Amino acid sequence: MSTEVLEPQQSSNSVANSRGTDGNRAYTVAPAVSVFEFENNWLIQADMPGVSKENARIATEDNYLTVSGTRTKAESTGRKLFRESRTFDYRRTFELPNTVDVGKITARMENGVLAITLPKVEKVLPRTIQVTD
Repeated sequence: MSTEVLEPQQSSNSVANSRGTDGNRAYTVAPAVSVFEFENNWLIQADMPGVSKENARIATEDNYLTVSGTRTKAESTGRKLFRESRTFDYRRTFELPNTVDVGKITARMENGVLAITLPKVEKVLPRTIQVTD
């Protein structure tokens, strides 16, 4: 296994807020993550409840991977008496080691958990080079 570590760039309890386009507060939350290393890949599991696979985004630029998503508000036709849940965005950035094969990254969303598989670059196999005349 590699000795390189895949670490998030911000803490899991980071919250930022600003004014949305409608004048209301818009919140951005860093999703809680778990990172696992296996022989051939890393696995990032990001808790993003309320985010559909259509509203989840994963982007790479330079040696950074950014995970983001929008949690949408569940609409109801009933009269609202009380609401604790909020609509907000998730965003978290990771610095990637140079041993990640960026072109082969895959992701899936299941039960509010975004699972991102980051394959390791195949190691160069040792070989013998024959000397010719």
